[in-house]
Amino acid sequence: MRPLSRSIIYPLIILLISSIACFIYWLSLLDTQRIEMDTAKRRNELHVQQINEAVDQQLDAELRSLDTTIKNLRAIFVHNHKDFDQSARDILSTYPKGMIQFVNVLDANGHQVYSSENKPGATPQPISFADQEYFQVHINSTIDQLFISNPRLGRLSGVPIIEFSRPIWNGKHFAGVIGIPLRPDYLSNNLWSLHINPNDMISIVREDGRILVCSRKMEDGFKLTSPSDRPFMRSHSGDHGIFRETTITDKVPLLFSWRHLVNYPIIAVAAMDEVTELRNITDQQSTSRIRAQFSIALVMGFSLWISALLLRDDRKNHALGLTGV
Repeated sequence: MRPLSRSIIYPLIILLISSIACFIYWLSLLDTQRIEMDTAKRRNELHVQQINEAVDQQLDAELRSLDTTIKNLRAIFVHNHKDFDQSARDILSTYPKGMIQFVNVLDANGHQVYSSENKPGATPQPISFADQEYFQVHINSTIDQLFISNPRLGRLSGVPIIEFSRPIWNGKHFAGVIGIPLRPDYLSNNLWSLHINPNDMISIVREDGRILVCSRKMEDGFKLTSPSDRPFMRSHSGDHGIFRETTITDKVPLLFSWRHLVNYPIIAVAAMDEVTELRNITDQQSTSRIRAQFSIALVMGFSLWISALLLRDDRKNHALGLTGV
């Protein structure tokens, strides 16, 4: 039997070197693409955080303005009641059309004593709002703070509203509630201007997890596959953060950034359709991998062809007795 000769060694060396070179090339390509993807994701995280900060600042400014209006109107109602109606209408006229629904005042029993929806001097309808969330919160609290209700249909108008309210006090005694309902669709339309892609989403969420406003349809909005795991709902979550989750309705993976407002019990949430944002780079990387696979196939095919030629030549030489024996 012929000893192991260069007829076997040379082809093996060629195939081994080619395989190692192709393997290193493939690993290097994957590592480069991983770094590119990580960089792109960090860029997306920064971008969605910037959108979230913009929402935070815009929302904080609007709430400060609205809260100041409620405090001013409350002071006028308590100390200069005869001028209250005109003051309320003057202040309402300074806000954009469609933003504020009306000014509403309830007494200590929850009965409506004033509504700017009524004509000047008209007697308010004898309607009780004592069962409403915002009234129950204020009557059972000793803290003077702004309360933001869940979205509901206006009892008289039938229009969706969010009640922003504060208690009215007569000394240390609860005397009623003053509220200004806002239209959630007005807020959602403003938030839509911050969108980049149709699947992006901006939401305003109460600290109990209830959605107040969403820039997309509510049924397509903040519904996640694991809502109990929303990081901002955990007591130890901090003031802001990011996470990734998939919506239930359309199965779109979203990159979320959330931020607790400093002065109000509200969470601003911005979500980016990361798949769409990364589509260019994923398409480029997919094309690069296909080309790399084609190149590796060519290299390995050429190596196999050279190895086959060497083996064939060696067999011919051996058959002619020219193999060196």
